[in-house]
Amino acid sequence: MTTPLQPGFAIGVDLGTSNTVAVVRSPDGRTRPLLFDGQPILPSTVFVDESGHVHVGRDAQRMAQLDPARCEPNPKRRIDERSVLLGDRELPVVALLAALLKEIAAKAVEAVGFLPPAALTHPAAWGPTRRGVLLEAVRQAGWPPVKLVPEPIAAARYFAQVMRRPVPVGSALAVFDFGGGTLDVAVVRNEGDGFAVIGSGGDERLGGLDLDEALVTHVGDQIGQRYPQIWQHLSQPTSTADRRYRRLFWADVGGAKEMLSRSANAPVPVPGAEAAIHLTRDELERLATPLLDRAVAATEATIGQAGLRPDQLSGLFLVGGSSRVPMVARLLHAKLGIAPTVLEQPELPVAEGALAELVPVDAPTESMPYPMSAMPASPAGGMPVSAMPGQAGPVSGAPGQPGLASGAPGQPSGAPMSPGPVLGGPPPGPYLPGGPPPGGPGGYPQAQYGNQPHSPIPVPPPGQPTWYRRPKIIVPAAAAVVLLLVIGGYLLLRNPYQERGFEKLDSIGSMKYAHADDKTWVQVVGDTAYTMEIDSGDSYSSSGTAIVRAIPLGDKSPTAKWTKRIDSGGADWDTDWGMQVYDGGGIAIRYDSDGDTPGRYYLLNLDDGHNWHSDAANDDAFGVSVAAGVVLRQPSDGSRTTALGLSDGKQKWHRTGIAYVENTPDDLARPARFDDSWPMHGAEKGTRAVFVDTDNNATLVDLKTGDELADGSSQRLSGTTTGVTTGPTRLVYNGMLMDMTPTAGFQIRAYSLDKLEQQWVYHAGSGYTPDWIQPCGESLLCIKEHRGDSSDGSAEKGVRLVALKLDDGSKEAWHQDVKGLDGVIGVGDRVVVTAHDDKATTTVYDEDGAVQDTQAGMDAARVDDATMLLANGVVETDETDPNWTMTGYGVQSGSTTTLGPLAVDLSACEFSDAYLACSGDGKFEFWRFRS
Repeated sequence: MTTPLQPGFAIGVDLGTSNTVAVVRSPDGRTRPLLFDGQPILPSTVFVDESGHVHVGRDAQRMAQLDPARCEPNPKRRIDERSVLLGDRELPVVALLAALLKEIAAKAVEAVGFLPPAALTHPAAWGPTRRGVLLEAVRQAGWPPVKLVPEPIAAARYFAQVMRRPVPVGSALAVFDFGGGTLDVAVVRNEGDGFAVIGSGGDERLGGLDLDEALVTHVGDQIGQRYPQIWQHLSQPTSTADRRYRRLFWADVGGAKEMLSRSANAPVPVPGAEAAIHLTRDELERLATPLLDRAVAATEATIGQAGLRPDQLSGLFLVGGSSRVPMVARLLHAKLGIAPTVLEQPELPVAEGALAELVPVDAPTESMPYPMSAMPASPAGGMPVSAMPGQAGPVSGAPGQPGLASGAPGQPSGAPMSPGPVLGGPPPGPYLPGGPPPGGPGGYPQAQYGNQPHSPIPVPPPGQPTWYRRPKIIVPAAAAVVLLLVIGGYLLLRNPYQERGFEKLDSIGSMKYAHADDKTWVQVVGDTAYTMEIDSGDSYSSSGTAIVRAIPLGDKSPTAKWTKRIDSGGADWDTDWGMQVYDGGGIAIRYDSDGDTPGRYYLLNLDDGHNWHSDAANDDAFGVSVAAGVVLRQPSDGSRTTALGLSDGKQKWHRTGIAYVENTPDDLARPARFDDSWPMHGAEKGTRAVFVDTDNNATLVDLKTGDELADGSSQRLSGTTTGVTTGPTRLVYNGMLMDMTPTAGFQIRAYSLDKLEQQWVYHAGSGYTPDWIQPCGESLLCIKEHRGDSSDGSAEKGVRLVALKLDDGSKEAWHQDVKGLDGVIGVGDRVVVTAHDDKATTTVYDEDGAVQDTQAGMDAARVDDATMLLANGVVETDETDPNWTMTGYGVQSGSTTTLGPLAVDLSACEFSDAYLACSGDGKFEFWRFRS
């Protein structure tokens, strides 16, 4: 039986991607963050030395300057991998997390005398598998059982109970957690007996470090022009002195970024030269705006997915260290219309708020002062939160509360706190820190894990807390520059395209069709497979009942979470359309008109299958924009495009013209089929579209409202939706509109979206005709072109791939002659080309067009922004079917992992970043290729 938690000491831990924070609470309700090297923040960096000893935090960052290959700066981001290769040692990811937790335990014992009951936070989107890894790390670190708390719920607890901000029962709060490496956004609702997450989202590839990286690139360009030799040493360090200067340079850039929040300009010294580069606030805002616009869009999308408008929220709470950049709050306020609440130290609320989920206390709350000059953990009574530049007052200040500072207050009247279940093991309470099981995790000697061993401290007698009665050891708080040095060190080691490992194909199970001859489709989003079959009884036809299922794949023997049956009333289901699953948007199916009654388009909710439908003509096209919350319906002639609400199908607005929705670089980080380069669950993440009318006049439109953002009628476009090319000649991508003429000797004109003004013109080589244009990198466009035209039979003669830079495509960046060129797939900063000339060939180019690797006999499909699946043959043919061999491929490293044989039709298979699903032989089959 689990022993109920008692009031007393407790610790809340926020194990972050870049940094970790731990807050201890004493029995009288006072709170205090643990200090690591005199700072309340522990970098989440882990380093393994040549003897196998694991170092963490700032020690790990310092040692990594000499041997970066032995360092993992963000082990939390590797949560889905079993192990990580650091230098010559392969360590389990769980052991890296355990090393961080052991360091926290040691500091807690130093402060308290024992390891108290703990609450450990995790992202709201983490499922049972990831939480299980976290719990195993807790066990290996020698902790007592902990309470796991979703990060946004911990933040909401702090907002409502520590800051005393009202969130009435039934109301919701948005939590914007902007850390160094990731952005997590969630909407939590007060259910009366606690908070519940009702919507989550964000951007795993966007953090405050990206702001620093943009500044470093900008300043580096200027240094490279003035002092090319110095920049060579800074950008490609080869000595200890180079690495020291590089670290100092990153720190100076970070310091300038902080200064620009207070001043109009800031200097960045040039290491090794008696000079400085001067940055201005305008430059910072120009560089940061595209990144922060992504953050705002992710926030809007998450609020919309929760079925709310910003003005319906009780607040917008900003946490995470990067939230202190004033421009973040300013943009959110300007674009959402709600004043954010942001603290002086936004790193701390999640860890402190987690305590409220763990141990109730009746004592008044009070923050223990920081040592020396460090800032308090949370605003004292009446202290304003950070104001945005240009504002006279705070963004959204905490009301003055005499005596209120920080701590986990008691429960509101009528809402007693439930401590929640504690997962297995002995009862919590005073607990001596232990080590991992004999032999250490992964078979390594126990002494290799954690920093230097700490002697156990005896458990104090009951009722005699000790830590706040002992003489305090006062450690001066380091200045903000030290934190920037830490960030700079992390950036030295950061690779934005991390290759996740592969495992042998692991069969999860199968599910039979209703009838053996049913027409079927399957798609996978995350850890859920969605299947559709047309039950036409005993006749093989396209009419009948569509059976749609959602099948979680996290466990063996998968069973349907929900099943929906929709009858076509005798009409034929559109088998060319099949089933379209949009990540975050829903499942679209449709049947055609039978002449007497109109066809219908259905959109089913991913969570429960709830659906709405709209009448549709057979030539109507539909597209889903998750970020904008709309479904676009338009006839082939573009006479009237109608926006329907994503959640209810109700008409929101309409415009004349054909819509070209803006694609984003995020599209190149999501799974794509073997026969396509675009995300297979391609609900557009953009919120803007260019509408082109019958006179080829362009207008930029806000998809949420239908409002005009820019008018380009003064410049008539030249391209068409179709022509002698095999694909559309217009593309809207990453802030630009590309318009291509479809004839030999073609041109491409590029327009900025903001004003629809022409930026550059590309003139193709004489006699070349385009087949298609598409993005093949964040700032790279690829064109397939050939000599002659289709009418003279020369469409496959003189085929070449041309790459253009998005910012200036007036001339080729590079080109390659590729016989049998079939497709181009952007994967991180690599361009992967598939060619089918007698056999399949996959070739990897870097962004400058140099060949990095060639996989002969292999077809390829993108899994994420660093890895792919390879198949030994040409998918969509029976060249090797049914004896396929699947291979996992790391695009950055060129590494391959044989996953195993697969006797299926790969053209009937789809996958997420961890699961594979196929239909055939009367059943759906499911496999896992990553944990």
